[in-house]
Amino acid sequence: RIWASAGPPVFEYIKPSMPGQETDPIFGTGGYLVFNWWYYNNGARIALSGEPLSCADCNDDGTHGLGNEFGANTR
Repeated sequence: RIWASAGPPVFEYIKPSMPGQETDPIFGTGGYLVFNWWYYNNGARIALSGEPLSCADCNDDGTHGLGNEFGANTR
């Protein structure tokens, strides 16, 4: 579990007329970048912390991102 970013972006450009400016266009949420977020027997390789991240012992399939694995040894 790695918190890979903190604080605001170093550089960001958003076209003023773009709808949904407050969310990430890929993940659909905001927050900090996290890598290898494992929980119980699940995991996501890349996710954002804008949605609640699953605790280490939670089997809730609640953390969504890129590279998800469900029912695997992700630690």
